[in-house]
Amino acid sequence: MRETVVKTEEFKDLPLGKIPKDWEIVSLKNEINILHGYAFEGEYFADEPPGDVLLVPGNFHRDGGLYFDENNTKYYRGLIPDGTVLEKGELLIVMTDLSPRTLILGRVVLLELPFRVLHNQRIGKIVLKLPNTWDKRFLLLVMNSDRVSRNIISNATGTTVRHTSPDRIIANVVPKPVVEEQSKIADILHSIDSTIAHTSSIIAKLKQMKAGLLHDLLTRGLDENGELRDAIGHPEQFKDSPLGRIPKDWEVDKFEKLAEAIDPQPDHRAPPEVNDGEPYIGVGDFRPDGSIDFNGCRKVSSAAVTKQQQRFSIEPGDIIFGKIGTIGLPKFLTQIGRRYALNANTVLIKPRGCASFVMWLLESNFVEQQIQFETHSTSQPAFGILRIRAMLVPIPKPEEQIRIAAVLDVHDSRIRTEEAYRDKLKLQKQGLMHDLLTGKVRVQDADKFTPASDKV
Repeated sequence: MRETVVKTEEFKDLPLGKIPKDWEIVSLKNEINILHGYAFEGEYFADEPPGDVLLVPGNFHRDGGLYFDENNTKYYRGLIPDGTVLEKGELLIVMTDLSPRTLILGRVVLLELPFRVLHNQRIGKIVLKLPNTWDKRFLLLVMNSDRVSRNIISNATGTTVRHTSPDRIIANVVPKPVVEEQSKIADILHSIDSTIAHTSSIIAKLKQMKAGLLHDLLTRGLDENGELRDAIGHPEQFKDSPLGRIPKDWEVDKFEKLAEAIDPQPDHRAPPEVNDGEPYIGVGDFRPDGSIDFNGCRKVSSAAVTKQQQRFSIEPGDIIFGKIGTIGLPKFLTQIGRRYALNANTVLIKPRGCASFVMWLLESNFVEQQIQFETHSTSQPAFGILRIRAMLVPIPKPEEQIRIAAVLDVHDSRIRTEEAYRDKLKLQKQGLMHDLLTGKVRVQDADKFTPASDKV
């Protein structure tokens, strides 16, 4: 990536920091109006079609853009007032935020949907006063910048539900390069966004493929040539079992035949939490990359950790598994040697053979269905140590377990590689966005800015 950096003497000092001398600093009250949405009649709301889609704050994603699923899509079946159908290309902003950590208040999106949506209350529509002097994509970037977002949130009202208003939003001041430079900046960041979106799509497809592959491998297995067995072409290679049709030389047995399951807190009493202690971790304390967030987890006394470690040691290949609240989510305990205890909501799994196969089995439908059967009618889900040990699972021969795990490990490694590349792009965009929106990096030729092409 190449860029032209502005020299120090080409900047001017202003209350919001240094910006290039040829940029303006403008108050949003002179640049935009914000129009409130319409208060549609609740009696005509519906959770499923038919009807027009009502845009609600819950449709705004914390990472940007809009999304619609079965849980957050609302439909309106009444008469549609004039002026309430939103047009493609309009800028919209969230005025009310019900999320626990104020994740979307003030979030701005550029409407680009293949279906029409209605301008509902609690959503503001941004109207440009000087449309020829703004690239909407650049204005979106400026209004979603950290500085403007922090200002909107800090000036919001309410406690559980946070509110902002047009007056509070337009009180912000923002940098304004000439529209040609705005467009080049927007082009660069849009290019990175497109690569991120493409990579995210690849990841989603790979995960779908993994789910199908996991099912096939744990019901059909791999023969000596590394090929999936054909249940239709060669039914003689399969047999009936309590778990359905499985290969003839497999068995169905209790999970404890494959792994030892240890209860970290057999007395079900968690040690007291202390401010300056040692980590007390559960499955919720793992980062996406599989490492443990030792700083964010609860802390217990050193004596409590020592007491637990006297009962068992954590070794490479051991797995932590949630048994209360968050059921499942198996994770390899790879950070060996550091002192920490496992909390009372977990089970320690010690595989007797191929650890990777045991891990994949714990992510399979066989385990998920048994967990759901046992916990579906309880408000506080729990899947105790005895149930874990007694789970029925398919058990191939040891050598086939290794073959199955190897195929799944390779596929999972591809997903991790794509995720690392996506995350690298996001970091690149974050740093470049700050530099471009403050003029630290000036754009002379948008084609010189390309997303990182080297995959991690």
